[in-house]
Amino acid sequence: MRKRTLTALTASLFLLYAPAQAELTSDTLSAYNAAVTANDGDAILATGKRLLSEAISDPDNPNATVAAYEAALKLCERDACAAAQPGANFVLSQPDTGGHPVMTDRALLKAFADYKVESDAQTRADLEAALMAAKPTEPSYLSLRAFMQLADEYYVGRDWAKAQDIAAAAVEHLAIVKSNVPDIYYLAREIEAISGFIHRRGVESHEALIRLEEDLGQSLADTSAEGKEIPEWMEDMYWRSTAWTYAARGVFTTYDKKGSLGNFRATELKERGLTDAEIRAIRGEYPRRTSWRKRDRDIPNADLPQCAGELVDRPDIRFPIQAGMRGLMGSVIIRMQFDENGNVIDPEVLAAVPVDGFEEDVIRSVSKWRWKKSSDETRECRMNRDELVMAVSFSLG
Repeated sequence: MRKRTLTALTASLFLLYAPAQAELTSDTLSAYNAAVTANDGDAILATGKRLLSEAISDPDNPNATVAAYEAALKLCERDACAAAQPGANFVLSQPDTGGHPVMTDRALLKAFADYKVESDAQTRADLEAALMAAKPTEPSYLSLRAFMQLADEYYVGRDWAKAQDIAAAAVEHLAIVKSNVPDIYYLAREIEAISGFIHRRGVESHEALIRLEEDLGQSLADTSAEGKEIPEWMEDMYWRSTAWTYAARGVFTTYDKKGSLGNFRATELKERGLTDAEIRAIRGEYPRRTSWRKRDRDIPNADLPQCAGELVDRPDIRFPIQAGMRGLMGSVIIRMQFDENGNVIDPEVLAAVPVDGFEEDVIRSVSKWRWKKSSDETRECRMNRDELVMAVSFSLG
């Protein structure tokens, strides 16, 4: 299972809310607005709690609901959801004015605050219901954060059906803002595709993996063509998606092997993957991509063709037995270079799914590989190679 640092991927979402629009004249409101404008975390927590307390104590004030909502929202954003709970309960009990904050947002704030304080079956169910109600509305920082944290919890907890459902809803919710928050949009698609494949391996889940890889590859090419720096998250996610497509291919290959677990699944569960022709048809829907890979080192004799030959002295990569038993399949993507003598240099594991943790074993094995020139090669050529990427898959059939 790949590791994910959700806070890093959501960095682009950390948008500052505008200061509360309630026209309260208290010194507390002024201090709160100043803290938000300055993005002063400690001051936001202190003034937010005071503002929340004052708003709750004056429920008939026409600005109390807005002030309490904004303060509770900001407190929960700062991971002080326990302090935000009284405000979330207060705004939900206030009359519906038809304006900001709308009841859907109020319900989502309460559900998210309760969930963050204690994640259990009830708070997860309440949050899911609130998210489904908010799905057709315009995305907000709160809705994006709530969607992704709930999907991530189900994913890490291996509740594949729930992870797929929540992530699919998040993808639909994020569609209109995907160009503004591509990291979050693609993370939702990744969770949806992987969870769907593990939960029910079939044509739909196989196609989702293929399209995720193609869309990420296209985004990489477009970013490079525009002269922009390629985000690290985008390249990492692309290689993970590539690893998953190879893992899927390994799984579906076993479906034709009589007596195998894969053949049992294909027969009893009526699962099957895409055919090679179907995969080619899907990939053919995408425009031809330009290369986005960087080549930073100088290649001696770069104008010469590469020598024909084969890999020799190639010890197998040994996958952890327990990892294989848990996942029944896996794939690792390796990038390496060859020097003038055909020896591997600078090997690198780009992705390992569904588990990681065996990179050292992979590097140790790959470092012993060597490129041997073909005896039939008579032309002047070079042994060195740059940016050679290989996929190695395994499956238990």
